[in-house]
Amino acid sequence: MRRLVIPILIILAFVLETKVRVLGIGPSLSVMLVYFVGLRYGHLKGLGFGVAVGALADAVAGNYLGPGLLGKATVGYLAQYLRKGLFIWTPVLGVIGLAAFTAMDALISYLSIALFFEPPTTAGRAATIIIIQALFNAAFGLFITPGEEDPDAEP
Repeated sequence: MRRLVIPILIILAFVLETKVRVLGIGPSLSVMLVYFVGLRYGHLKGLGFGVAVGALADAVAGNYLGPGLLGKATVGYLAQYLRKGLFIWTPVLGVIGLAAFTAMDALISYLSIALFFEPPTTAGRAATIIIIQALFNAAFGLFITPGEEDPDAEP
């Protein structure tokens, strides 16, 4: 039963990303899943999960394979460093971290498409979308917390 939870959450995130709109802009819910896995289970599992979710997002979008993969893999890998860096974990750090990682994912995706292909929109519109997605996801950062043990510690 537990093995079905993550695939169901991934499918639910992709469905809600297409159905829910705030000011005509869809949220980036799949980034929250990648952030959670990277924060809770370590940077290697976060990287692998980010690659899988990013590749799936790129395949579902049907445009280019790579921008979503690169952005989500970066989020999955770097999320662990919020936990074991210079910071003491607080809910405010969770809010700031999720907002920053959502913005980083969207910015990486936009820049990789704009640099290697044709810009999908203007830079001003892209900045507006990135800010709204980051603010939408930031509220959920209160509820995403790291686990108690260090996942990357040697056994």
